[in-house]
Amino acid sequence: MIIRLPKSLKEAIRDGYIISVIRFGSSLYENDYNDIDLAIVVKGKYYENFIKKVYGENFDNFDISLIREEEVQGPEKFRFGGHGAHFLKSLIEGEVIYGVNPFNKFKVTESQIR
Repeated sequence: MIIRLPKSLKEAIRDGYIISVIRFGSSLYENDYNDIDLAIVVKGKYYENFIKKVYGENFDNFDISLIREEEVQGPEKFRFGGHGAHFLKSLIEGEVIYGVNPFNKFKVTESQIR
């Protein structure tokens, strides 16, 4: 699948604001999906610049989960949106579109997901 990222997101990558872009969710496993889920891990010191760059951009057909670099500390501390281990497992299994997957180093057990 070829994914065409919005212009401002491509510029943020070029400007070095982003550590990684990871596709996860139903678009990885199903042919019939409503949107493409992307997790964008932003370098902490560039978070404000990133927000200014992408503000107002049309992200139709994308569901963006924005994650600050400092939030990626380990499965015990990762509690994005209250999803915690379940969301972390999706990110571990995600497809890297840009950069590296910082979640690959984490292990999530079934008991953590429950």
